[in-house]
Amino acid sequence: IDNLMNMQQHTALLYTDGQEQTVDVDALKVGQQIIVKPGMGIPIDGVILHGHTNIDQKSLTGEPLPAFADVGDPVYAGTTNIDGRIIVE
Repeated sequence: IDNLMNMQQHTALLYTDGQEQTVDVDALKVGQQIIVKPGMGIPIDGVILHGHTNIDQKSLTGEPLPAFADVGDPVYAGTTNIDGRIIVE
């Protein structure tokens, strides 16, 4: 459990009016959008609004292969964005 807690992101890139701002995850509110760049951990559960990527979900599912995620797909905190830039709400 400690290892899973250490994987959790503490900051997020808030996306507002075309601008990025680093904020504490605890300050995020429902309906806000964040940017998750390649290689970044996904800090919150949400849905992809823009972009597509492969996501390393083995911390949650145990599945060793990345899962493809596209607009409308859910993403989960504690997983890692591998290769695409996505906007998540």
